[in-house]
Amino acid sequence: MIVLSELTMRFGAKILFENINAQFNPGCVYGVIGANGAGKSTLLKLVAGKLEADSGQISLGKGERLSMLEQDHFAYEDQRVIDTVIQGNAVLWKAMQEKEEIYARGTYTDEENERLGELEMVVAENDGYEADVNAAVLLEGLGIETGLHEELMKTLSGGDKVRVLLAKCLFSEPEILLLDEPTNNLDVHSIRWLEGRLKAREGVTLIVSHDRHFLNSTVSHVADIDRNTIRFFTGDYDYYLAASTLAQEQTEFANMKLEKRKAELERFVARFSANASKSSQASSRQKLLEKLETQIEEVVPSRRLYPKFRFKPNRQMGKQLLRVEGVSKSFPGATTESEALKLFEDVHVQLNPGDRLAVVGGNGVGKTTFLRLLMNELEPDSGSIEWGTTISLGYFPQDHKEALPDNTTPFEWLHGFAPQETYEYVRGFLGRMLFNGAEQQKSTAALSGGERARVLFAKLMMDECNVMVLDEPTNHLDLESIMALNDALKGYEGSLVFASHDIEFISTLATQVLEITPKGHRLVDAEKFSF
Repeated sequence: MIVLSELTMRFGAKILFENINAQFNPGCVYGVIGANGAGKSTLLKLVAGKLEADSGQISLGKGERLSMLEQDHFAYEDQRVIDTVIQGNAVLWKAMQEKEEIYARGTYTDEENERLGELEMVVAENDGYEADVNAAVLLEGLGIETGLHEELMKTLSGGDKVRVLLAKCLFSEPEILLLDEPTNNLDVHSIRWLEGRLKAREGVTLIVSHDRHFLNSTVSHVADIDRNTIRFFTGDYDYYLAASTLAQEQTEFANMKLEKRKAELERFVARFSANASKSSQASSRQKLLEKLETQIEEVVPSRRLYPKFRFKPNRQMGKQLLRVEGVSKSFPGATTESEALKLFEDVHVQLNPGDRLAVVGGNGVGKTTFLRLLMNELEPDSGSIEWGTTISLGYFPQDHKEALPDNTTPFEWLHGFAPQETYEYVRGFLGRMLFNGAEQQKSTAALSGGERARVLFAKLMMDECNVMVLDEPTNHLDLESIMALNDALKGYEGSLVFASHDIEFISTLATQVLEITPKGHRLVDAEKFSF
């Protein structure tokens, strides 16, 4: 259990929480949501003891273990992968290490023999004799193959390190589990595995995530951080959206009726307060009016801001969209024909106008490489790629830093692609992406990941292309931006080719799915693809 009592937290002049009282109960999975900067990650850090509140108290259940997904991806570089996971149970790991140190001496004193017995009990009570097996199950569920379990952490890719840290977080089966963006770097199958794991938990779980499908699949409650407080809703994220919208509409409707009644009373009081025969009635209505004013609730607008995406093709496409014939590609720099170096081989894809292709698969299987082949940024080892003659291509790359240089501003960069257009025309696209006047002149070197993404989307909207190739378009966007983007792409009249691990995106946008795995690839209709 987690109890917040009169909790207040500030960063400078900005108030995140003020005198919050809240309780998070066992057996519940809470989706912690809110606008960027509302304090979602800060709340998790406060509960974990990584930050100290300005005032108030946070109480946890007595003896309850807490585990939080770590953000330092390089903290265990010289540790074996399997050992890193087991360290998620600090008591077990400490006992195992001490036991090994004693055994390494070869001969033991009576005190050491007694201590070994105590340590064996600690190991047994913490399932230490099954530790390697349990850790391996977690790693494999999160997509870390068995062959990597004995390797050092420093040999893994950044994405795989995050998976190991997530396995470490889950290993001790803590009573309190705090996860900040746990689906980052996970493929579709690993996300589904994690969903099942979280739904089976009995403790308290707090999740911050921008993945709407993941929230709908895991959470039992929503904790909405907005305007310095927390409101709780029972149900998944979609239920929260409906319930919060309905609650605001009901409040506004009730206020409208009260305002109407208030106006009637004010007219009566103004008309008859000086009339002796009506003065008692006017006085009575004045008291009723004063009481009525206390019943009118202030409807405070949310701090959430939704970008206004609108993608409009500049022309219709002809009969042919894309033909991929027998395309193969190996890792860059490969010097042998070893199968292990192949990303994919003999890929065939044919898309017609209106088709939308989702490219899915684990980290490092070649999704980005495939999209770069389509964009003619790379050459295939064999095979051919042919776009239709009426196609105008737009591209959203995964590497935003490479696409958007640091030595400019959002306005200067965007205007450079349309120098013939007025300043107001270009500013309009940036404004739709939530950049006000001053922010449009901000150095691109100072932009956050989400801000960079929104600048790139402003260019896509301005390009008015009839086919868009999008590489992980939801990375770095907050939940509100992702929902707005998803809705805009549903209404887009052009075609899409996109790589994503976002199940909501894939299930609502794709007509076909190209799944790339280390063992091969397959192309299936989206309706038949099993997540």
